[in-house]
Amino acid sequence: MSVRPTARNRSAIALLIALSLIALLGLLVAGAFGTATSIRRSGRFAQTDLTLTAAADYALASVLASSDSLALADIAIGQSRVLPVDVVGSARLQAAVSVTRLPGSVLWMLADLSSGGGDGRRRVNFVTRFPLAAFTPEAALTSRGDVQLGFGVQFRVDSTGDVDCRSTGVADVVLAPGARLRRVAGATDSVRTVTQFSAADSARYLLGATNLRRSARIAYAPGDLTVTGGSSAGVLLVEGRLRITGPFSFAGVVIARGGIEATSGGAVFRGALMSFDATAGAAGIQLQDATLIFSRCAARHALETALPPRAVRERSWAELF
Repeated sequence: MSVRPTARNRSAIALLIALSLIALLGLLVAGAFGTATSIRRSGRFAQTDLTLTAAADYALASVLASSDSLALADIAIGQSRVLPVDVVGSARLQAAVSVTRLPGSVLWMLADLSSGGGDGRRRVNFVTRFPLAAFTPEAALTSRGDVQLGFGVQFRVDSTGDVDCRSTGVADVVLAPGARLRRVAGATDSVRTVTQFSAADSARYLLGATNLRRSARIAYAPGDLTVTGGSSAGVLLVEGRLRITGPFSFAGVVIARGGIEATSGGAVFRGALMSFDATAGAAGIQLQDATLIFSRCAARHALETALPPRAVRERSWAELF
């Protein structure tokens, strides 16, 4: 005996199939909408990520390029300075670069950026270092040749400044092997001298001098130079012989390839003097009635001011939010 479906049963089955199709279409539409929303959100996040990364690089580069005007060399060890940066072409981004001084002439830079809508934040850490940290002198006088001291020459040590550059006063004069200290009548006999091969390292001098010549923030003389008086600070690089004939006060580093003479006028130097003249039978440095105050911090600051810090590429990282 067979049972034939009635019209009422057929209508119920059709309704069930229709409802199932509607539900399936609803699921498909919801899935497509969710996928589109997710893609749109991912695109927005990717755009925000690229924008923040580019803005962080721009902020760090801007601070490095302005290291002189921002006086980054003046930051003491352990201190931080927060510098706001205007990101060109994006008013919605808020950017600031924090610069912290670390030992060894190292600067830790942190670029902190956030979007105005609060949908993204990026912090990029960057390590830089002043390139002439290893060139800092170790005594008031460094000479490749002989040093002649007359009466009235005084040596002092400035022990102030950051811990990593504070002068210890181990020696007053650093001589190259074979060079000697001469004293004329009336000269002080309490001068501490040491002999180091670095004082004869002309390649080291040429490397430092070449880098310094590229800077517009040093005083450079391509030949002999005579100074009759006045005061100055920073880095003085003389390719010839430096002669000082009057009252002259200088803070920083003096580097003279042809030697240094200061025999009258009561010159005062705070920092360091360096001579790479090794002419046989002549004194590379001749001093009389002069005061030399060795300050490693003043010498290092002058060198750091002369050349901007450089990025240590393998010491940078980013924090993603």
